[in-house]
Amino acid sequence: MRKITWRLQRGSSRETGVQAAERKSLSHLSTRRRTHRCRPVRFHVIGVCIASVMMMTSSRAVAEGVWTRIGPRGGGVLIRAMAVDPVAASTVYACTVVQGVHKSTDGGANWRKLTRGLEAVGYIKEIVVDPNNHENLYLVHDNLATPTALSASRDGGANWKLIGTGFPADNEIFDLEVDPRQTGHLYAGMYDGVYKSEDGGRTWTAANRGLGGYRATQSIVASQVEPGTVYAAILDRVLKSQDAGQTWKPTASGLPLVETLIASPDGDNIIYAVGMEAVFKTDDGGASWTKAFTFPSDAEPVNTVAFVAGDPRALFIGTDTGLYKTGDRGEHWASAHTGMEGILVKVIVTHPHATAIMYAGTSCGIYRTGDGAGHWMPRNTGLNYTHYFVTQALILDSIPRAIVVGTDGCGIFESTDEGSTWEPLNNGLTRPRITALAADPSDPETRYAGTRSGEIFKTADGGAHWTDISAGLPGQSVSGLAVDLARPNRLYLGTWGGGLFVSSDSGRSWQKAGGAFSQQIVTTLALDPSNPDTLYVATFDDYTLHVFKSTDRGRTWSQGDSGLHGILVTQLAISPANSDIVYAGAVSGLYRSTDGGRRWRRLSEIPSRRDSQVNGLALDPVNPGVMYVSVFGIYESKSGVYRSSDGGDTWKLVREGLERLRWLGPLVIDPRTTDLVYAATDDALFVRSFAQ
Repeated sequence: MRKITWRLQRGSSRETGVQAAERKSLSHLSTRRRTHRCRPVRFHVIGVCIASVMMMTSSRAVAEGVWTRIGPRGGGVLIRAMAVDPVAASTVYACTVVQGVHKSTDGGANWRKLTRGLEAVGYIKEIVVDPNNHENLYLVHDNLATPTALSASRDGGANWKLIGTGFPADNEIFDLEVDPRQTGHLYAGMYDGVYKSEDGGRTWTAANRGLGGYRATQSIVASQVEPGTVYAAILDRVLKSQDAGQTWKPTASGLPLVETLIASPDGDNIIYAVGMEAVFKTDDGGASWTKAFTFPSDAEPVNTVAFVAGDPRALFIGTDTGLYKTGDRGEHWASAHTGMEGILVKVIVTHPHATAIMYAGTSCGIYRTGDGAGHWMPRNTGLNYTHYFVTQALILDSIPRAIVVGTDGCGIFESTDEGSTWEPLNNGLTRPRITALAADPSDPETRYAGTRSGEIFKTADGGAHWTDISAGLPGQSVSGLAVDLARPNRLYLGTWGGGLFVSSDSGRSWQKAGGAFSQQIVTTLALDPSNPDTLYVATFDDYTLHVFKSTDRGRTWSQGDSGLHGILVTQLAISPANSDIVYAGAVSGLYRSTDGGRRWRRLSEIPSRRDSQVNGLALDPVNPGVMYVSVFGIYESKSGVYRSSDGGDTWKLVREGLERLRWLGPLVIDPRTTDLVYAATDDALFVRSFAQ
């Protein structure tokens, strides 16, 4: 079926004064922790912005001196176009946005990249399999020379060649159609109208007679029953040609803006016109159009539509938040995305004979179902660039050993073998853009996840099932989430524009915290690990930036940002050994306070350009003075992870293995083996050992 694209992201051993102060307080911290009713799980919150990582780890063999990618793998790449072989149901083609064309001959279990003749291919728009000869493939793309180009393969994708002469210069192909009734006949819907080829796409001529003044042809489809009959969608009109594109006449009026045309998979001469809110159909050659399906009123933007052969009452739609199905022409809709909950579905392809088999191209790679969309499984082995965008970090010292990561758009994944394999944990997680993760320190099976769209989800079974607990929240992006170490039923939630919220009943209800920042953006928050009554909040509103401190669990606040005036703070961390020592990462470097947040001083060795932001800040819970900072910006030579062993007075850049990353985020230290440090990036999770 055809897609829809709606056009209307330990060096020095010298002990400093800061180090000594931290060491002096370590015994007090450990004594205080033993007074808790339950032994808490150690964890470190590293600020929250885009996505989160929650990990329960043990020591593992890691190469020293270099950062190593450990996953998750098997997805994390947007699939722009797909096609299934009409003869062999196990042969599928998939195109990533900029990573090229891939082919699978085993139903998506394994993929290999097709490269010969595609070296200069850029952004890929569409791939089409010739229904008359399944070895013939066509690829609509751009390249270095033109905004739109056309390549063809005559051997199932093994070799490709740039074809297509006769197109107007600097034009754009919106849609490509191979006539199923006339071998070698192709139609291209373009900005400048309809173009036709009768030699397999080698040469093209305009076929615009009768199209009128508006020619931008969004979609084009050929009848599967009547040779030479073609339909073209232009704005709110569908035009018809009965002479293979030589002349065009309008069909019946009354349609909304038509985004795509689809021929019925049953070969019954029905044509569907998909609009913004509904699907219309004609079974009389366009003499009349009737509404066939209505989309659900709360549907997110619809990206793709698919019909399944043999079931004219059924329709699938892929949206920004998942896949939905109706079996009664749109009267009732239900989710059909078990296994890929909440993930953006860009394209759906079905097979005309194996009707239970479907493939979904998503923002997180490829998924396959063999039971008519009852359950979906990822199928990404061998896809080029298949690591997830992972940011933010939280480590739990607990058993069983696991790594749980939150991603920007693909939900939550868990590894129980230290990163070798990963399993999605998205059952009930209807919003997959994770911006925060936290866990109950006395029960690590109870976890919380915040999202970019403002929801909070809770699981009591280690991620097997999630429940939305967002009632009472403003629906604004979650920027921070923390669980009280001493009172695990007490949660703190920072929002992007609604201030700070507090729950005293494990998320069943929420109340807005007091303070002068009730309507401001909370950029990050941090709880004092040695005194959970104390917390810090960094805010931003109308170019007013502050750091607030509370010593009574958020009831009252004091402003303490002398030295931080006008600075956007992105990270906060409190020394686990001395509550008076606080660090603030910002867009202009790293700052330190030694008097409980009243006065701040910038640490000069960390890059301070406003385009080199501190995205990660981690303090060693065992070794006083050892800390790590991640900096990322356009000055690549200054980007990377910095390590200090003297509380921030001196630093060493340790970026080997991270040089080619496009984004570097928060850091987290393994509480069991603090020589292991993890870095969240846009290319998965990385780990490095600093053992000596």
